[in-house]
Parts: sequence; C-alpha cells; structure tokens
Amino acid sequence: MITEASRGLGRRLTDAVLEAGEQVVATARRPEQLDHLVARYGERIRAVALDVTDAAAVRAAREATGAFGLLDVVVNNAGYGNSAQIETDLFGVVNVTRAALPVLRAQQSGIFVQFSSIGGRVGRHAGVGRVPDGEVRGRGLLRGAGHTR
Repeated sequence: MITEASRGLGRRLTDAVLEAGEQVVATARRPEQLDHLVARYGERIRAVALDVTDAAAVRAAREATGAFGLLDVVVNNAGYGNSAQIETDLFGVVNVTRAALPVLRAQQSGIFVQFSSIGGRVGRHAGVGRVPDGEVRGRGLLRGAGHTR
C-alpha cells in the first residue's frame, strides 16, 4: 500500500512496483489521477480514495489490501507543505499506523516505510516550523511502535 501515489515520490514508487510485476493498493485524495495506471495494469492495482487525516478512510484503504492477501509493505508517503501540515504529517502517520500495524502484527511480517522531508532532521527555517514539528512527532510515534531504525 502506497499513500499519495498520484504524484512525486509516491507516483515513482507505484510505477516501479507495478513495472516489477507486483501488486499495489495505490491511494490518493483523487484516485482518478491513477486511472491510467489502472487501465495499464488492470487487476494488479487498486486505486483507493484516501485522505490520511481521516481515520475511517485509512481503515477502508487497509481493507482494500484484502484483495491481494497479505499486506507486505506500507509506504506512508503523504505530506503537505501548507496549513494542513500538522494534520497530515502527524495525524496522517497516526491514522495510517493504526490501520496497518494490527495487520502487520497479526501476519507477524511486513515492512512499514515512513517518508518525511529533511525539515524534521535539521534546524528550523523561517516559516516552516510546522513541518518539522509534525514529522518529528510522527517519527517518535513509529519508534514507540518499534518500527524505525
């Protein structure tokens, strides 16, 4: 499952996974942006509407992975560079983790990949304080769940 698979890194990852012959649940706020991938790869991709800040939508995306059997890898790639930063960069991590972690634990296998910007690792720059705040808290959550190195 790849969050925000319609553009940027999420799009590139989705392309690579499908080109490698794998299956993917690709999520996006506007899943119609993935229609060309669905047309090309058919049953190997499920395009699912997902706003990571909405816990109910995240659960729905997790359930969609049932079409492929196991949930092998969760790539939490969603992020924003505007006023929705805390909601997406922190609560999005919380929601996706809450949805995926029980499945991964029940399977006793799986990988959780969390992407964030360099802003969470280096000092703050004028006007971008909320980006590092949300990302650092999100990393702390995942460390507490035992899923970061």
